[in-house]
Amino acid sequence: MSGGSYNLIMLTDSSAITGGSNNRILTQSDASIIGGGINNTIQTNALLNTISGGRGNAITNTDSSTIGGGASNTIVQDADGSTIAGGVSNSISSAANTAFIGGGFQNSIAADGQRSVIVGGYLNDIADADYAVVGGGNNNNIGASSDYSVIVGGNINDISTSAVYSMIGTGQDNNILANASYSFIGGGSGNNVNSSAMYSSIISGLTNSIESSSTHSIVGGGTLNDISGSYSAVTGGYDNNIWSANYSGIHSGINNNINSSAHNSVISGGSSNHINSTNSVISGGISNGISSNGNANIIAGGGNNTISTSAQYAAITGGQSNAVAANWAFIGGGNGNTVTSSAQYAIIPGGQSNSISSMYGIAIGNNNIVSGNYGIILGSTNQVQNQKSFVIGNNSIVSGANSLALGNYVTNSLNNSLMANYSGGFVFKSGGSEIGNYVAEFDNNCDGCFHGGNGIKIKIRSTVPNSYNEFITFANFEGNRVGRVRGQSIYELIASNDYKRKMKKFDEDIVAKGVGIAISTLNVGVKGAYSLAAVADAIANTVVGIPSANASNVAQLGTGTGFVAALAAVWSSSYIQVPIKLSDLGLATSNLAYSIANEVFAVQAKNDYDTDIKAKVGITYESGSADYAEWLPKANMKINFSDGDIVGVNKGMIQFETEGAEQLMVISSRPMILGNMPETEKENDFEKVAFMGQVPVSILGIAEKGDFILPSGGNNGLGIAVHPENMEDEDYANIVGIAWSDAKDTFNINRINVAVGLQTSTLANQITKQSKEINNLKESLFRVDKTLQKLLNGENVHYGSHKKPHYNNVNTVSTVIQNKNSNITLDNTESKALHTYYKETLNLFDKKYIKDNSSELSFKTSTIGSNFIEQPQLKELYVFSIVSRLYQY
Repeated sequence: MSGGSYNLIMLTDSSAITGGSNNRILTQSDASIIGGGINNTIQTNALLNTISGGRGNAITNTDSSTIGGGASNTIVQDADGSTIAGGVSNSISSAANTAFIGGGFQNSIAADGQRSVIVGGYLNDIADADYAVVGGGNNNNIGASSDYSVIVGGNINDISTSAVYSMIGTGQDNNILANASYSFIGGGSGNNVNSSAMYSSIISGLTNSIESSSTHSIVGGGTLNDISGSYSAVTGGYDNNIWSANYSGIHSGINNNINSSAHNSVISGGSSNHINSTNSVISGGISNGISSNGNANIIAGGGNNTISTSAQYAAITGGQSNAVAANWAFIGGGNGNTVTSSAQYAIIPGGQSNSISSMYGIAIGNNNIVSGNYGIILGSTNQVQNQKSFVIGNNSIVSGANSLALGNYVTNSLNNSLMANYSGGFVFKSGGSEIGNYVAEFDNNCDGCFHGGNGIKIKIRSTVPNSYNEFITFANFEGNRVGRVRGQSIYELIASNDYKRKMKKFDEDIVAKGVGIAISTLNVGVKGAYSLAAVADAIANTVVGIPSANASNVAQLGTGTGFVAALAAVWSSSYIQVPIKLSDLGLATSNLAYSIANEVFAVQAKNDYDTDIKAKVGITYESGSADYAEWLPKANMKINFSDGDIVGVNKGMIQFETEGAEQLMVISSRPMILGNMPETEKENDFEKVAFMGQVPVSILGIAEKGDFILPSGGNNGLGIAVHPENMEDEDYANIVGIAWSDAKDTFNINRINVAVGLQTSTLANQITKQSKEINNLKESLFRVDKTLQKLLNGENVHYGSHKKPHYNNVNTVSTVIQNKNSNITLDNTESKALHTYYKETLNLFDKKYIKDNSSELSFKTSTIGSNFIEQPQLKELYVFSIVSRLYQY
């Protein structure tokens, strides 16, 4: 002893008390030391121990232990190598070898708590747990056998028995219960990792719990969150619960639940959401639910959305009160949408109160119902009742299969069909880059249809369409109308000029047949003759088919139609009254009967046409293009024609040569209808030839409306106009058409509008025949009239010949040229038409000056140029101008 007072060392070797008061080292406590303090004791057999100071500290029957200071600290019974560094009333119990208490108050390491540590704090306790640590705090406890466990600090935190390798970081009243080894509570208050919840963690929060046997689970924070499944997690929120569901998670929110057996499921957040189905997800929202026995379903958000029992791989991404009960079905959002259990693979992207009860259905919009497989609806209050059908619009129903309804209030009960109803109309815009630049293509691919099926049917809301009803309108880029197909009523038909013209032609034909009767009658000398004036007057006062003559007159002839009725009126009139001689009644019965039959047939033809055209009244076609044309092949593929060229047709092929052609026609410029279309690659072998309508034609010289257009004779596509009064019989066979516009430039090639379409050869023959008959009739009537007059006057009768006008011979070209300055003028009554002179002159010009290369006309020195010969149209124009000037026609 080196100082102090009342210190005691008893029967002990190598021990020392260096100061203090009432300090004691008792028997056999060899090599021990008390550094100072008061009332410190190293008890019997406590070898190699040290009490550095303090008060009332004691080491009992323990080797190599140390109390650094403090008061009332104890190391007892075989707690070899242990240390209490300071503090008050701290204790290391028996067999707690190499334990350590750094300080604090009433901290204790219980018996057998070997190598455990309490750093400081108050009332902290380690019970029989090796390598355990309490860092500080108040009333923290590590239970028996919870080896290697740690409580860093906090208040009333507890690691219960056998919870090895567990840890509570801080906080209050946090608990890791028995056998919850390898578990962790980072902080917070009232958090519990219950018994056997091994490898589980509560990071923080309030009153969170990981239930018994819920291993490998974690609560990140929040309040009243609870896990009773393994490998599950609640990262935060309030009152979220995972009940017996493994590998599941709730990330946040309030009152969310993953219920029993809903393994591998997740609720990301929201409120009052619940999952009873495995591998399912609710991302958020409120009161969303995935029911039991399902698998791999998802609700992304919204409220009150449900995926019903046994549904698999279904999804609701948002909205409110949506329900899915079918596998692989989807609702994107909206409100009150439903997919029933039979509607697998159905989709409702959004909208309200839509319902699908069939597989692969789709509904978008409001109050739509799909009850047919593969049905699709876009719009409002629509229904698809059969498979593979489609509705776009509102208030429409499709009950047919593979059908489509577009627009509003459409009811389509047909299979494989499209119906559409839009009050605003349809507008199609397309470049047609994949279909030959057409806006649209309609292809009837019905293999079993009669004769290949039909095309397009247009129906309007009118029982009797009229001109106000346009079935089709054609417009240009600016939207201006260039053609149309419109309705025509019977009244409009009767009022049309076309109908009137046809009726007039029928009437004229009836009259002509009546003339035949008159001729037959005159030949047998019935009643006498009459003048053409009387006939014309009677015709003017007779409606065809309704004779003005009385019944007795009609009965005399046996018919009351047409010209016969007119003739009856003449006979009963005061024009001519002569006695009838029975000897004059050499009745040519057969001729008269034949003529009457012709007239009857003419009347019948008129009536048949009238009945037929009225029965078929419906539409008319109108266009800025004014002719019907067909593609006709060229006789010579090397020839190129231009629109407006006059061509000759022989055996269905066109050429410039018009002399002796079977038909004379015109190359069309803008046909309204074009027939006989060739294959595209062969179009260059054909030309568009006008058959009927109005067509521009290139002519030489002047023309007036009503002139006949004939070929010029130059075989280069040009025509020439001839006034009707100047036509000769042979000209009728060469009529191309009738001029419907004027040309004023005498010495030029002009373009005029010409009406084409008459069968000119047939017309010519008929006109020639009728012309001869009429001339004969005129001459006969003239003679009969003169004879009757002479008979009435008591004169002798004799017949003379009719003198025809004499026509002078035409001067030759040479004479014309030699006298071109003499201003020759031909008398109008003795001159031929200009085209006759012109053709003869052109023919001589070709022979004399082109073939002989004569320079008599000096055309090579003219302004036309040296290539004049190679330009047939210029040559023809030149010759034409010469003739026109010479004859001043």
